[in-house]
Amino acid sequence: MTETILVVDDSTFACAYLTEILNEIGYEIVITAKDGMEGIDKFRAIYPDIVFLDIDMPVMNGLDALEILNNIKGTSRIIMISAVENRDIIDDCLLAGADDYIRKDQSEDVIKDRIREILC
Repeated sequence: MTETILVVDDSTFACAYLTEILNEIGYEIVITAKDGMEGIDKFRAIYPDIVFLDIDMPVMNGLDALEILNNIKGTSRIIMISAVENRDIIDDCLLAGADDYIRKDQSEDVIKDRIREILC
C-alpha cells in the first residue's frame, strides 16, 4: 500500500517493531520520530496519511503532540499507541481527537488485526 505512515515513539524497539508489523501487512513507507516535537516536524515535512503516536515520551508527550497535530492534520488519521490500559487515558485520547487507540503490549497477531481493522 502506498500510504505514508509516521510512527512517533521514543522506544527504538517499538518503532522497529511497529514498522515491521506494518511492512508485513503491506504498508511500505514508514518514517519514524523519537518524540512528539520531532513527530510534529516530520509531520509538517511529509503530511503522512497515518500517524501512530505514543503517549508517554520525553520532550513532548503524545497528548500534547495530538493537540497540535489536530490543528494541521487535514485528512491524516492519528492512532494513539501505548502499553497503558487505562480507560480514562484511552477516553482522553479519543476526546482529544485521536481516531483510535492500540495497545502495543498485545500479541503481534492482535496488533496486526487491530491495524487492519482501523486502516482497511
